[in-house]
Amino acid sequence: MPGPLLGIYANSTILLASNYGIAPGNSATVNDTGFAALHTAMIASPGTIWHVIFSPGAYTYTNNRWLWDIQNVIIDAYGASFQCTSTDPYFVNGIPLNTGDYFTNSGDVPAPYTYTTGYLINTAASGASSVTTITPADAGNFTVGMPVVIYGYDQQGSGYPPNMRYFEYKNVLTANAGTGVVTFTDQLQNFYDSRWWDTTYPDGDHLAHGAPRILPLQRADYNQPNLIWLKGGSFLPNSNNSAFNTLQTPANLVIYEDASAAAFNVVETNKVIIERSNFAGDQSTCDKLVDSMLFENSSINPNPGYPAGALTDCAGTNNVFLSHSKFYGALYQIGPRHLMLNDVDVIPASTSYSGIGTAVSFPISSASIGNTRIYNTGQAYGFTNVASPGNALTVGSVSGTNIQMTWNSTSQAIAYGIDYGMTLTNTTTGNTGVISGIYLSGGTLVITGTWGTPSPGDVMYYYDVINKYDQGGNVIVGTQVPFWRVPP
Repeated sequence: MPGPLLGIYANSTILLASNYGIAPGNSATVNDTGFAALHTAMIASPGTIWHVIFSPGAYTYTNNRWLWDIQNVIIDAYGASFQCTSTDPYFVNGIPLNTGDYFTNSGDVPAPYTYTTGYLINTAASGASSVTTITPADAGNFTVGMPVVIYGYDQQGSGYPPNMRYFEYKNVLTANAGTGVVTFTDQLQNFYDSRWWDTTYPDGDHLAHGAPRILPLQRADYNQPNLIWLKGGSFLPNSNNSAFNTLQTPANLVIYEDASAAAFNVVETNKVIIERSNFAGDQSTCDKLVDSMLFENSSINPNPGYPAGALTDCAGTNNVFLSHSKFYGALYQIGPRHLMLNDVDVIPASTSYSGIGTAVSFPISSASIGNTRIYNTGQAYGFTNVASPGNALTVGSVSGTNIQMTWNSTSQAIAYGIDYGMTLTNTTTGNTGVISGIYLSGGTLVITGTWGTPSPGDVMYYYDVINKYDQGGNVIVGTQVPFWRVPP
């Protein structure tokens, strides 16, 4: 346990679940009453780090929101299992725990929810210590110390939550409703361009996302948990719907230590640490608006629920670090901005083309792999991304050296797949350069870069992985095939 976590643990206040009428032998409805009493006790003191101890045994309940809005909690549950028995048809109402979703504004009630979005901001540079709301009065919604998320650049156009490529979590230092300036305790990591497109998500919250925004994470209708730390505990699928099996607890910091479940989904979370935990029965996911996930000394076995892949997606995640862990299935269509593996075993199903495969349609800034073993059960490669010559972009019109494309489904797909710092190459003429800008001007997608003047109709190619790093020690176990498919 890292030193700072030891301090958090040492300064926590102990509560015994049994003192609130929560017991393994109780019916789910009786435990609901106990969990409601526990929730009332914890929510009364947001600054306290609560350490709730559960005796060994099987706990059932129908209301899975007993950690909703709780700011800091450690669940000490070695030898205990938790199971939601709700018959509600909504996924979030039936999974083991429901800690909320920061795009909702319905408060502590079961789904279905209503939704909100952030306040539009002007263009902001990486390294800046503030943003300015387009409507100055919007800055009045922020207060000193408030956690916020800044986000923009839609890269999917559908789904939920919205898939923003650039995002970061900050704390407010000052806010001025007269000027619209909101300052933070540290600098912005990303550049935010007010010319990025907005998409009204058709199958999610039906709100517009993509243009840069800032959203408060402490509001009357929602308070993001600061710390959720699960120590031990088995989080079982819903007894009335086995598909509701996912451990999903959005918070600023999430820790799963010695925990088990059928699967996990990390979403809308700043940092997640998964240590010595095991997930068996279904595919696990690191989804959207996640800054970093450390998965260490742990395992995922998706069988029999999803044999094709153990861990998937991560396209809305900045950093995924997998270390000293085992995956009984491929890392399947995986696409975080930065993927790092060290001392990992991947045992894919025989139907998997590779042990590790990217999503192809989402850009990856870097993939760094070392001391990793891919057990060849019929694979062609250890790691695959888009094959040579890469994804294709057909130049529409040209302004100077800028590439322009009419904004439609084709150009949207291009915008989702390219990235700043990515190389575009015309394999026929040799014209090549690095992307420096991507934005919408009227009804035209504009792509700026360092290449020479292209011509309308030119085809430029790009790879989904911008940088690949072989850190050494990587092995194909079994029939020998290349570990990497090249290029790039």
